[in-house]
Amino acid sequence: MQTQTKWGAMYGQLEEGDKIQPIMIQLGDRLIIPGDKITRIGRKKRSMFEMQDGFYLVYQGVCEEHLMYSPITARCAGKSWENWPTHK
Repeated sequence: MQTQTKWGAMYGQLEEGDKIQPIMIQLGDRLIIPGDKITRIGRKKRSMFEMQDGFYLVYQGVCEEHLMYSPITARCAGKSWENWPTHK
């Protein structure tokens, strides 16, 4: 899997042979199951991740020890990130 950071988030692109394992995980006091819609992770403001209103991530599973989510909307629209514009 290749990873890259854009727009303040880390994105992963699976390579041939990579597989997402659809497993449940315990994250803090919450059990996350593949298919769960996530709008916020964490409680403390300094370490919390929160989506803007109307947006959410769908938890998919784990690949190479990375938690994998699919955004309900994405700037990449399924395209390879090599041609993504950089945010300045």
